[in-house]
Amino acid sequence: MCSSDLAKFADKLSKTQDGDGSLLDRVMVMYGSGIGDGNVHSCHNLPLLVLGKGNGKLHGNQHMAYAMDTPAMNLGVTLLAKAGVPVAQVGDSTGPLAGL
Repeated sequence: MCSSDLAKFADKLSKTQDGDGSLLDRVMVMYGSGIGDGNVHSCHNLPLLVLGKGNGKLHGNQHMAYAMDTPAMNLGVTLLAKAGVPVAQVGDSTGPLAGL
């Protein structure tokens, strides 16, 4: 999915009503890449984006930066916990992310 497709998807979610809000208010969408630097095939410093408010569990308009060697799946563990699915580990995760 390219960035313009993501923008269309986010727009569609924001315009689709669900109760007293939109689908964008209800969902958590993790989007990104497994490559931080394609020239060296680095899996560090990955560009990741989270869309949605997770039914009030997430707050938007933030830029979060974590230590260089923070596993990307720490975000997955964090989002799962916020969705009510607490797990000890996913892949190489070391725990949930603080501040999200």
